[in-house]
Amino acid sequence: KGPFALCTQRLMATNNSFRCLVVEDVAINQEVLTRILTYLGIAAETVRTGEAAVEAVLASAHTRPFTVVFMDVRLPKMSGDQAVNEILKGFPSSCARPKIIAC
Repeated sequence: KGPFALCTQRLMATNNSFRCLVVEDVAINQEVLTRILTYLGIAAETVRTGEAAVEAVLASAHTRPFTVVFMDVRLPKMSGDQAVNEILKGFPSSCARPKIIAC
């Protein structure tokens, strides 16, 4: 499946607890991104709002934290920027923060 799949396989092999969250309110965009990730061998969890993203990321911090979060910047009510700020403020310093990628 190409070089991206090889990188993904290596990442997954070295990190059994790899978790990915997709934060996207537009259904077709969410579907496209999750299909790309699935093609690369990554199972992603999805939420549609900034509030849900903050809740999901903070709730999982001490148990099975997300490794990567794909954050839509333009979300209704709480924007992606606001959600990231809330995550950074509320995330425990003793835990490894997820990599947050704006999209």
